[in-house]
Amino acid sequence: MSKMTISKLLELQKALKERKKDLSSLTAENSKKIRYWGSTEKSEEPLYDAVALDEMVTELNNALYEISAELKQINATTEIEINVDFKHLMRPIPKTSKLDG
Repeated sequence: MSKMTISKLLELQKALKERKKDLSSLTAENSKKIRYWGSTEKSEEPLYDAVALDEMVTELNNALYEISAELKQINATTEIEINVDFKHLMRPIPKTSKLDG
C-alpha cells in the first residue's frame, strides 16, 4: 500500500488502463508467430504465455477496481464549496411573446 495524491492516482489509473488495453490486444489473432515450412505447410505458435497474460490482465483489473473504489470513497466524503446558483442555471427558458399569440 502506498500513499499518493489524487492527481497522481488519476494519472496512474490512466496509465494502467492503457497498459490493460495493450495487453488485451495481445490476445488477438495477431499475437501468434507464423512459420512457413515449404510452400504449403505453416505452424502457428503463441508469442506469449496465455495464462501469464491472463494473470497480468486480472491484476490490472483488480488494481483499477481498487483505484476506482478509493476515488469513489474520497468523492463520497469530500465536500467542496463553490459559488454557483444551480437553481438559476437549471431554470426553464422563458417563452417569447411571438409564441404566445
